[in-house]
Amino acid sequence: MKYKHVFLVWLLADVFLAIGLFIFILFELSGTSGRNNMDMFLWVCLYGIVVSLPSLAIMLIFHAVFMHNAKDPGDYKMPYMLLIIGINFLYLLITANAYRMGELFNLFYMGSTVAGLLAFYIVDRKIKKQVVAALK
Repeated sequence: MKYKHVFLVWLLADVFLAIGLFIFILFELSGTSGRNNMDMFLWVCLYGIVVSLPSLAIMLIFHAVFMHNAKDPGDYKMPYMLLIIGINFLYLLITANAYRMGELFNLFYMGSTVAGLLAFYIVDRKIKKQVVAALK
């Protein structure tokens, strides 16, 4: 795994979150409380930007340390999956204690965990295809 793959995992996860949030907001805005939902949408977008950049930094630092200390750099699946889950769990704890945003905001972090793992799966498949193509 290279730095560009770590960045791609982060970027794909953000894209998946944006698509999911857009779909969610479309369904929510069709209800009667459209103004409150739009405020929540803007808050989640702003908070998502603030949260997203430290996630990228954490992932890149982890990647540098992991690649430097790994006995087998090819065995990266479990550490990165745990990293994605750990980052999202940390954000969930911080949000739950600091902001008391409720169930709707916690749903965002469950979605971000799924988006991160899905992005990791896609990038992992891409890496495997590149390795197979290089061996041929």
